Amino acid sequence: CDPVFLLSADQYRKISKVKEKEKYILVYSINKDPLLEQVVDRVSEILKIKVIYVGGFAKKCKSDKFPRGIGPREFLGYMDNAEVIITSSFHGTAFSLIFNKPFIVVPPKLNRLRLDSILEIAGLSNRTISSSDEVESLLMQNIEYDVVNSKLDSFISSSKQYLNESIDDII
Repeated sequence: CDPVFLLSADQYRKISKVKEKEKYILVYSINKDPLLEQVVDRVSEILKIKVIYVGGFAKKCKSDKFPRGIGPREFLGYMDNAEVIITSSFHGTAFSLIFNKPFIVVPPKLNRLRLDSILEIAGLSNRTISSSDEVESLLMQNIEYDVVNSKLDSFISSSKQYLNESIDDII
């Protein structure tokens, strides 16, 4: 598994910095995408809360806040305290899973193998969206994180076992 899964949500919370007090939608995207913009607009319209965009040097969609130059601690705080996350990124998806957040994935055009793989392992391939018309139904679907966490825990345990055995073989 990706190394971000080797720590628990509680371990990440110990190092995160929280800045926002109000409810918000967090957007973390690698590339600009018209579908991303449509999804963000639709989620914002439905939830009627502000949008915070994090990541990169340029905004990839309309948002109420675009904090620049945030570090990993702030990034973790934004992820953990969001009401819902919209992402096109593997790591945005990974931290949505780690923090047990409702999320929507706007898949990137390229390099989506890891993203699709972790969604499949978690049993959440349905969180990927191809049209803004799907937003409302996705927001209405609760993610059964007890089931998801069980699947991820099994995956993480087997990955840790593999790493430990690999290290033992070297030493």
